[in-house]
Amino acid sequence: MKFTCTIVACCLLWQAALGQGAPRWVNDRWREASFPQSAYFTGFVSEFAIPGEPEDKAKARLENDAKRKLLESIRVSVQSDQTIADRSEDLNGALAQSYAAYSSVVSTSASAEIVGLTVEAYYDRKDDVFYAFACANKAELKEYYKSGVSVAMQKIAAAMSTARQQESSGNKGRAKKMYESVQPLFGELELAQALLVAVGCDEGSIQTAKALALKSALTAALAQVQGAIAVYIDSEEWNFDQRVRLLAPKLKAELAKRGYSFTDARKDADWLLAISAATRQGSGTGGIFMAYLDVEISIVEQRTKKEIYANTFTDLKGGGLDYKAAGRKAYDSGLQAIADEVVKSIER
Repeated sequence: MKFTCTIVACCLLWQAALGQGAPRWVNDRWREASFPQSAYFTGFVSEFAIPGEPEDKAKARLENDAKRKLLESIRVSVQSDQTIADRSEDLNGALAQSYAAYSSVVSTSASAEIVGLTVEAYYDRKDDVFYAFACANKAELKEYYKSGVSVAMQKIAAAMSTARQQESSGNKGRAKKMYESVQPLFGELELAQALLVAVGCDEGSIQTAKALALKSALTAALAQVQGAIAVYIDSEEWNFDQRVRLLAPKLKAELAKRGYSFTDARKDADWLLAISAATRQGSGTGGIFMAYLDVEISIVEQRTKKEIYANTFTDLKGGGLDYKAAGRKAYDSGLQAIADEVVKSIER
C-alpha cells in the first residue's frame, strides 16, 4: 500500500537549524506552534549526558523514549475517547470493552512501527544535553489505518473462508492450522483500530462490531475443530519377546493436551497413528547389559489416505542388569523426546 507522508515536510523543517546550531524543534514555542496537538501526536524528551555513555547509544535511547511518549499520548487519547460512553450498551457492552482494550494494545506495542512516525535526536555539546523528538501526523494516520483496517478484515475473512472449505472437505487438521494462523491477524487489526480511535474516527471506519463478529466466529470455529480430530492408534511395541504398551499412552496423553480425541473404532477416525517399536541387544559386560530401541511412527489422514507424518528413531540406548531391564530403560529414555517431536511436527 502506497503511503505518502507529509512528515517529509516536517523533516525538512527539523533540519532547518538556527544557523549551524540546534534544530528548531528543540525550541518549545516553535515545536508547539509547528506541531499542534490538534494535528499531531508528539513525544519530546531531553536530559543531561550520562558520563561515559557513547553518543550514538544515548541518541538511540532518547529516540526510544520519545517514541514511548508519543505512544503514551495515543494511549491516553484512546482511554479518553468520549464515544465509548455513548456506545456502552452496544452489543451488550462488547463494543465498550473492545474500545477500552485498545489502550492496552497500544501500551504493549511500544516497539510497534507506527506508519508516519518520525523521530530525531540531537546532542548539544555546549550544554552537554541530549534531545529527541517524535511526531506523527493524525490525518496521515487516519487515512493509512482506515485502509489498514479494511485490508486486515479482508485477509481474516479470506483465511477463515479457506479454513471452512478444508473443514467441509473433512480436512480437520488443516482447517485447525488455518484457523490458528488467523489469530495473529487480529493483533494487526486491533492496533490499526486503536490508532483510529485515537485520531477520532467514527465507528464506520473503525468497524469494531464487524471485528468482534469475526473474532467470535473464529473462537467458535476453533472450538469446533479443536476436539474434532479423532485419532485411532495402532501400536506394535516390543521389548525383546515381551509385548509392551509405552509409546502409545505417552503420545495419546500429549495429543489429548492439545485437544485431539481418540476412538477405538478405526472407521470413525480422522487420523490413523501407527507405532512400530522393538528393542535389540547391545553389549553385555561386567554385569551391565545394553539395549537399543528402534521406532517407526506414521500418521495417515484416513479420508485422503495421505501420510501427514512419518519418522524413524533409532539406537535409543538403555542399560540394566539384564536385557529386558535395559530395553525398558531405552523406552524410558526416548518417550518424552519422541512425543515432543511428533506433536511439534503435526502442530506446525
